[in-house]
Amino acid sequence: MNLHIDPTLVTVVEGSGFNIAGITDDFDGQIRSTLTPVDIGADAGNFTGIINVTNALVGNGTYFSLSAAFTAINAGAQTSANILIIIAANITEPSTGAVLNNGTWTSLTIQPVGSGITISANVNAGLPLIDLNGADNVIINGSSISNSFTFTNTSTSSTAGTSTIRLRNDAVNNKIMNCIIEGSSTVSFGLEGGVVSFGTSPGGVTGNDNNVVSNCRIKPAGANLPVKGVSFLGTTSSTALNNSSDTIKNCDIQDYFHATLQSAGIYIDAGNTDIGIVNNNFFQTAPRTQTFGVDHSAINISNLSGNNFFVSENNIGQSAALTDGAPAYSITGVSGSRFYGIYIAAGDSGVSKIQNNIVQDNIIENISFSGNLTGTGVNSPFAGIYASAGLTSLLRNTLGSMNSGSNIVLSSTSSSNTDMLGIYLTGSGLLNECKDNNIGGITISNSSTGQTVFYCIRVNSSASTEVAIQRNIVGGTNTNSINNTTNGTATRTFGIHSAGPRTFTTSNKVRNITSAGGTGTTNLSSVIGILINNTAPSNLLYSNEIYNLKNTNASASCQVTGIYFSGSDTGYNVMSANFIHNLLISGNNSSMNGLYVNGGTSTFENNMISLGLDTSGNSVTNGISLNGIREFGGTNNFYFNSVYVGGNPTSGTGSTYAFNSSVINNIRIFRNNIFYNARSNSGSTGKHYSVRVGGTAPNPPGLTIGNNVYLVNGTGGVFGQYNGADVANLSAWQTAVGQDANSFEGDPNFINPNGSSSGVNLHINPALATIIEGNGVDVALYGYQDFDEQLRDTLTPVDIGADAGKFISLTKTLNLTMYIQGFYNSATNAMVQDTVRVYLRNGNSPYAIVDSAKAYMSSSGTGAFSFSNISNGVPYYIQLKHRNSIETWSDSAKSFTGNSLAYDFTNSDLKAYGSNMIGVDTSPLKFGIYGGDIDQEGNVDLADVLLVYNDAAGFVTGYVKTDVNGDNVTDLTDILLTYNNAADFVIVKKP
Repeated sequence: MNLHIDPTLVTVVEGSGFNIAGITDDFDGQIRSTLTPVDIGADAGNFTGIINVTNALVGNGTYFSLSAAFTAINAGAQTSANILIIIAANITEPSTGAVLNNGTWTSLTIQPVGSGITISANVNAGLPLIDLNGADNVIINGSSISNSFTFTNTSTSSTAGTSTIRLRNDAVNNKIMNCIIEGSSTVSFGLEGGVVSFGTSPGGVTGNDNNVVSNCRIKPAGANLPVKGVSFLGTTSSTALNNSSDTIKNCDIQDYFHATLQSAGIYIDAGNTDIGIVNNNFFQTAPRTQTFGVDHSAINISNLSGNNFFVSENNIGQSAALTDGAPAYSITGVSGSRFYGIYIAAGDSGVSKIQNNIVQDNIIENISFSGNLTGTGVNSPFAGIYASAGLTSLLRNTLGSMNSGSNIVLSSTSSSNTDMLGIYLTGSGLLNECKDNNIGGITISNSSTGQTVFYCIRVNSSASTEVAIQRNIVGGTNTNSINNTTNGTATRTFGIHSAGPRTFTTSNKVRNITSAGGTGTTNLSSVIGILINNTAPSNLLYSNEIYNLKNTNASASCQVTGIYFSGSDTGYNVMSANFIHNLLISGNNSSMNGLYVNGGTSTFENNMISLGLDTSGNSVTNGISLNGIREFGGTNNFYFNSVYVGGNPTSGTGSTYAFNSSVINNIRIFRNNIFYNARSNSGSTGKHYSVRVGGTAPNPPGLTIGNNVYLVNGTGGVFGQYNGADVANLSAWQTAVGQDANSFEGDPNFINPNGSSSGVNLHINPALATIIEGNGVDVALYGYQDFDEQLRDTLTPVDIGADAGKFISLTKTLNLTMYIQGFYNSATNAMVQDTVRVYLRNGNSPYAIVDSAKAYMSSSGTGAFSFSNISNGVPYYIQLKHRNSIETWSDSAKSFTGNSLAYDFTNSDLKAYGSNMIGVDTSPLKFGIYGGDIDQEGNVDLADVLLVYNDAAGFVTGYVKTDVNGDNVTDLTDILLTYNNAADFVIVKKP
C-alpha cells in the first residue's frame, strides 16, 4: 500500500493546506517550505494543482478557480512580468465569473495541460464567465482545437452583458485561440452580450483594440442557442474609444439563432471600426424555424460611423472538417423574416471590403430559406450579400455554385409579391465596387399566388454615387443555373440591375437564367440580362456578354431582353463591345429584344447581337416578335454595331427586325452598322425586316443614316419598314427616307452567326470577300477601336460593323463600252486610248456619288471599272468624265447583278441621258460623247474655243486638255471640233 500522492496526476492537495506553526516536515522528512507550501496530507511535493500561477510578482500559487487566481493577480503590481496560468482540470467558476483587471505585466498566458479541460458556470445575468476588464496582452491558448479547451456559460439570460468571454474597458492586444467557447446568451441586438462580447470603454482611452479570436469553435452551451455568436458594441462618445483593429479569424461559428429575435453569427454594432472577419465558417447543424419576422444573418455589420471593415475568406453554409452536424443552412421564416448571408451598413470615409470569398474558401452556399416570405426593396426577405450603406467593395464572392443547380433554394408560400437578391448594393459612398463575384445554382419559387422578383446583382443608390460593376459571372455552367420557377404575371429575373447611380458596368458575363412567368415588358420584362435605369449621367456598359436567358412559359405573352438601357439626358452614356446572343422564349405571342433603348443621350457602338437561335444553336421555332436592337426613346447614336437575326419559325405571326427604331424628331444617327435578318418562315407568317426608322416623309427631323450594310434573305423577308409601309429594297428605302445614300445590300460574311452559345461568332470571315471592307465612314470620337479593341486606323479604315480588319474587298465590275468624239477614227473603227473616270450615283435625287473608279480605255472603246462601295440590285446612274469631253450620264439607273454590269454607250444615242451623244460612225452606226469642254464647266462655249486657239497659236504639244482629238498636238483640227460643238450649244444633260 502507498498513500503518497501520484506526481503524474492533478491533485487537489497541491497548495491547498494551512500553515501550522511547528510542523515543518512531511511523512518523508521533506521540508514543506522548500516545496509548494502548504500541501494537504502527509505527503508534500511539487505536485500538479488545478490552477497554477507562476512568474507573477504577486499571486503565484495554486487555485481552484480562475476567479481566485485572477483576484490574486489583481491584488498587486505585475510590472514586466510574464505570468503563466496552467489549468490542469475542469473548473466550475462561481456565478459571478472570473474578472481580470488591467495590469502592467508584459504577458499573461492561460493554457491547459492535457485535453478536455472545461471551465464552466451558470453565470449571473448580465455577467460573463471570463471578463477581461481592461486586461491587456492576455493569451488564452488551447494549443490546438483538438485539446478542447472549453469555456462554457450555460446562462440563457437576455440581460445586457451576459456572455462567455467579454473584453471591455480598453482591453487591448489580447489573443484567444484554439478554444471552444460555448454560450446561450439571448441578449438582443443593440445590447452588449453574446458568446464572445467586445464591450464598451466608457472611462477608457483607446477602446478594446488589436484583439484576436482565432481557431476557435463558437457555439451554444447545450441545446439553448445564443442570439449572437460574437458581438461588438463599443463606446460612441469619441472615435478614439471605438473598438478597433480587432480580428475574428479561422473560427467555426455555429447554431446562433432565435425564433423571435434578430440573430447573427457575428454582429457589429455602433462604436466599432477597422474590424477583421477572416476565414470563418458559419453554419447551422439543424433546421431553424422563426415564429416572428426578424433578421437573421451570418455576419451583420450595422454601424454607420465605422469604416474599414474587412470581411474576408468566410464560408457561410458549409461546416469545416472539424465541426459536427450537417452542412446545410436551413431557415424557415414567416412574414417579415429576412435572411442575410452578409449585411453591412457602414460609414463612407474609408473603404469597407467584402472580398476573397471564393469557391474553396469563402462562399455562401447550401442555403435553404422558406416560408411565408414577404417584402420588396430594402425589406426583401433574402440577400446573399446586402451592402446597405457606406463606401463598399464587394469582390470575388461566390453565391451558390457555378457548376450545379439548386445550391441555394428560396421558397415562398406568400400571396404577396416578394423580392429576393443575390447581391444588393445601396451604399452611399462616392465609388462602390461590385467586382469578380460569382452567382449561380439558385432556385426561386412561390407555391402560392405571390409573385417573385429575383435580382442576381442589384444596385440601387442615389444619383450622386458611382458604382463599378465589373467582371462578375452571373449564372453558372448549368443551363438553368438561376431558375425562377414562380409562374405569375409579375415574376421577373434580372442578372444585373442598376437604378440611380452612375455605373461602370464592364466585362460581366450573364448567362443561364430561366424564368417560368412574367408578362411585363420593357424594364419589367420577365428576364433581363443587364438593366440600367439610371438618373445619373455618363454611364458605361462595356464588353459584357449575355446569353441563354430564357422564359419557359408557352402560354403567356412574355418578354426576354438582353440589355435594357435608360439613362440620363445629361452627360454622355456609352455602350460598347457588348455581346448578346442565344436568347430563348417559348410562347408564340411573346417577344425578345437583344438591346432595348428607352431614354438618355447615348452612343451604342461595336456591339454584337445574334438572336433567333437557342443555346445549342437550334432555331427558336415559335413565331415571336423579335428585335436585335429596339430604339424606343432617347437621343442616340448607333455606330459600328453588328446585328444578326436567324432561325426558322414554324408557327405564329410575330415580325422581326434586326434594327427597329420608332423614335421621331430626336437627333439620332445610324452609321456603319450591319443589320442582317436571315430569319425564314417555315410555317409561320411573320415578316422579317432588316431595318425600321421613325418618320413620315423623306428626311425626317433629327435623322442621319448612312454607310450601313443591310441584308434580308429568308422567306417572309422584307428589306425595311417606314411610315407604316413595307419597303422592298435599298433603292426604295433611300427614296422613302431621303437618305442612306452610302449604304449597301450584301452579305457581310459573319464567321458563324447560327452557332451555339459557345460557337456563335459575328466576326468577319477573313477568307471571304466582304462588302464591309473599307466602306464605312470615320466617326469623330467614336469607333476608333473595334469589338476586340483593335485600332481601326491601323487596319483598312473604315470597315462597317463591330469587327474591323484587313479583309478581302468585295469588288464589283462595270464592263463599259464608250467612244470619245475626236478620238474615234471611223476609217479604222478604233479609238485613241485614254483614261476615263466613272462615277456611280444614287438612282434617286439628289443623286449622290456612291463610288468612283477610273480605267484606261482600249482602242475598241472598252474598259473595266472596279467598285467596292456598291450593292447588287441597287440602281445607279453611270456618269462619264473625260479630261476634255462633256460629262455624260446613262439614260437611266442601272443595277449590278452577280457583282457585274455591262453597259455599251456606243450603239445608240438613247443610251445617254437626253440622247446627249454624237454619231461618230455610220457603218457600223456608233456614237460617242461630245468633246471640247476644256474647262469642264458643263458646256462647250467660246471660252473653250479660245483655250484651244491660244494653245494652237503657241504650237502646244503633248498630253494636254486642248488636244481634243488625241494626237498630242493642239492645232486647227482641235479648234474646229470645239467651235462646231460650241455653235451647237452642247451642254451637260442629266437627271
